[in-house]
Order: sequence, then structure tokens, then C-alpha cells
Amino acid sequence: LRQLMQLLKQRYPNAYRVLITERNAVMAANLKRIAEKYPDRTIVAVMGAGHIEGVAELLRLKKDDVQYRHTVSV
Repeated sequence: LRQLMQLLKQRYPNAYRVLITERNAVMAANLKRIAEKYPDRTIVAVMGAGHIEGVAELLRLKKDDVQYRHTVSV
């Protein structure tokens, strides 16, 4: 997945910015706002695998703080 994301970033930087970078920023901001509003609650977020690392980095989460489960539905 990392290689695919890097390839997307290199070949299509504008698409990467819109589809990944900007969405990561919006999701991170929304999660931060929700976490601040409900500090004693566990926050569950559902997102594509390509966003997990970027959002976690923006939120400055430690690897142990991020739990994810890979599910596929059609």
C-alpha cells in the first residue's frame, strides 16, 4: 500500500493532494474536535487504508494508540 501511495503521489501530485492530503486534514480536524468534545469517550473512525497513517500522523498518535481492522464489503 505504501508503494502504491508513493506512486500516486509521484505520478499524480494534484490528485494525491485532493484525494489523500486534504481528506486526511479534514478527517484529523474532525476527529480532534470530537475527541475534545467527548474526552472520556472512545472514538471510532472508519476510513480507507490509505488514510490511516496520514491521519494518525496529523493527530500525532503513537502506533499503540491506533487500532485498525481490515474489512472488505461489497
